[in-house]
Amino acid sequence: MFSMEALIGAAVSSIGGLIGEKVSPRTLLIIALTGTTVGMAGLAEAHDILLMSVFAVGLGVGFGLSFVASTMLLLRYFGPKLYLELYSVMCLLSTAAALGPAYGGHVRDVLGSFSQVFWACCGITAVMLVATLFLKPPRLEGAASETQAETVA
Repeated sequence: MFSMEALIGAAVSSIGGLIGEKVSPRTLLIIALTGTTVGMAGLAEAHDILLMSVFAVGLGVGFGLSFVASTMLLLRYFGPKLYLELYSVMCLLSTAAALGPAYGGHVRDVLGSFSQVFWACCGITAVMLVATLFLKPPRLEGAASETQAETVA
């Protein structure tokens, strides 16, 4: 199922750019976060092939679109002038995700199951999804806002 999730993620990511030409990056991010939330819930309770499939499809779509959507949002909301710095920070912070498996393993050792870890990830992603529903473009002042206006137009 992990291989299926990775295959779906790669396929969705590869067509994400094409989809992004027709759909707003915010909508792509909402789809990505919804897929990730549903996939994590499926993984938390994956005791049969149906829930394992929910995990593979949900996380595949979620992870596949999240990179495309977040990159497009950074560029659209902040323009090319600030994009590189923000993208670098995003990559640096996402590197912290490497600590997740070690922490998850510790939780499993203490509680006897990974389920709570996956439910916590599901909850965090659901909070991010709700926040994204209310997301509005930032208002930048000075030269950056001119660049942003050109990029959004």
